[in-house]
Amino acid sequence: MIHVILVGIDLAGSEKRRSGVCILRNRRAEFRSVHTDNEILDIVKDVMPKCVGIDAPLSYHDKPFRDGDIEIRKRGYRILPLTFKGMRRLAERGMRLAKHITHFSEVIEVYPHASFRVLNISDIISEIGMPSAPKNKDEFDALICALTA
Repeated sequence: MIHVILVGIDLAGSEKRRSGVCILRNRRAEFRSVHTDNEILDIVKDVMPKCVGIDAPLSYHDKPFRDGDIEIRKRGYRILPLTFKGMRRLAERGMRLAKHITHFSEVIEVYPHASFRVLNISDIISEIGMPSAPKNKDEFDALICALTA
């Protein structure tokens, strides 16, 4: 049997706010709420996942929307512009973490709301059955990020 480990991170824009982390090992999910980049990096280094899905922009430019953002908006999903101060901070933090994580794992950017609908995540959760449940929205979004990865 192949054992695949995936990690999802619902990243907050600041270490002062809670970020959700989900470690998905086959059909088991482990949830954590953390604050610092070091806590996140320690978790990822400890489990050495195949892929990490991060709910944060992982690229940035001075325009409000990237090409992918424009495509998501065309499909009816609301997304905040990168020119908002909070989104810029989130992008900076996401890119900083991704730079470290890519040394030992693949990293992808995830937009949980779109993934949940497009990938029918609720069906996936029902199919695989989750013995443990997320304690808050951050951990739930981290689960979506892990399942998307």
